[in-house]
Amino acid sequence: MNAAMKENPPPREHAALVRQFALVGLGPDARQNIDDLDPAVRRGLARAIVDGRALLGRVAKAGGSIVGATRTVNGWFYGPSNWGRMAVDGDFLGRAGTQVFSGIVEHLIEESVKLRTFVDADGQPLNGANRYVIRFAKDEMPVARSFWSVTLYDERFNLFPNAAGRYTFSDKVPGLIYDSDGSLTMHVQPDPPAGDRASNWLPSPRDKDFNLFLRAYLPGPRMLDQSYVAPPVRKVVD
Repeated sequence: MNAAMKENPPPREHAALVRQFALVGLGPDARQNIDDLDPAVRRGLARAIVDGRALLGRVAKAGGSIVGATRTVNGWFYGPSNWGRMAVDGDFLGRAGTQVFSGIVEHLIEESVKLRTFVDADGQPLNGANRYVIRFAKDEMPVARSFWSVTLYDERFNLFPNAAGRYTFSDKVPGLIYDSDGSLTMHVQPDPPAGDRASNWLPSPRDKDFNLFLRAYLPGPRMLDQSYVAPPVRKVVD
């Protein structure tokens, strides 16, 4: 972090923050090496590394932002309305938690609306010990002028390596099988389902927590105004 701030200094409007960072040996204005700081300050930085990561994990799961709570229905929460503009708003915690910690960089909401869930229809954590289905009725399909997708991430917010090489479920995936009424059913589970259902399979990590990210690229009006409701992730009961 220190090297990054020196190589790519924060913008001028963050000068007050940069001066504060310098007091603990961080950033381009620092005049003292971190190793030469007071032992108490060094211990504080070491705690911040651990406590900060834990905090960002909680913020990511809550969809935190200074613009307030986002719409949550069926376990899915929308990205904050300042998605992609958090730095401009000075929303450093939201940017760090919901964009950087659990992703990399983000589009503006006009380019991509995103919904995320960590839980099933009963509010229980998604886990590869179970099998799940997501059924999009014909009138529940996400509206996007480009495409929509559902991508699975592991508990560390990384793609889950799997032998099938399947990382996302999208309306652009060839070979999808729609039901006779025009609905589309996703199967989220560690092993491929039997028969034709394997065409609509998204592999999950066995016995480990995971989360799902629904994205709509060049989203339609109902995605932008958050009136669209995504179907719940339902646990399959044998």
